Amino acid sequence: GSVGDEHSMTAIGDVALLKDGRYAVAHGGDPERVSVFSADGKKVEFVGTKGSGPGEFRAIVSVRAAATGLAVVDAQLRRTSILDASWKHLRSSPIAGEMLDRPIVLPNGRLLMNSLVRSSSNFGFVLHTINDSGAVVQSFDEPPGGIRFDMPGELYFRALSL
Repeated sequence: GSVGDEHSMTAIGDVALLKDGRYAVAHGGDPERVSVFSADGKKVEFVGTKGSGPGEFRAIVSVRAAATGLAVVDAQLRRTSILDASWKHLRSSPIAGEMLDRPIVLPNGRLLMNSLVRSSSNFGFVLHTINDSGAVVQSFDEPPGGIRFDMPGELYFRALSL
């Protein structure tokens, strides 16, 4: 790469195709920054630094294109940060519950996550949608056929056998 070869690209965690054709990559070699690549695969810049303040990260597990730029999910800080197209931090939202796997950022900006949310109204539910303020909007119960996880981030529903 042309920028910052001091960190190796290992254990790709997530990749987001941005609206302008660039790629944002979260990876194990540098969990507190996002590597940004041009459409032709050249590393052009890093986004974020290590820390807990706005625009800082500790354990990035998910990146997704957002209406404004980029949504970054940090498992250790238990929050989603929204950045604009020039990587300026716009806002952060807390993540409810204990994440069991990497959450998915939905097109509407909400998170879909497999988590343990400890409350009487959500007990026993497996999947939750979380809004920008970190509150659970909807919970989904386990389907009748059960749930199976094959690989981190891959969720499969089994059909009910009759």
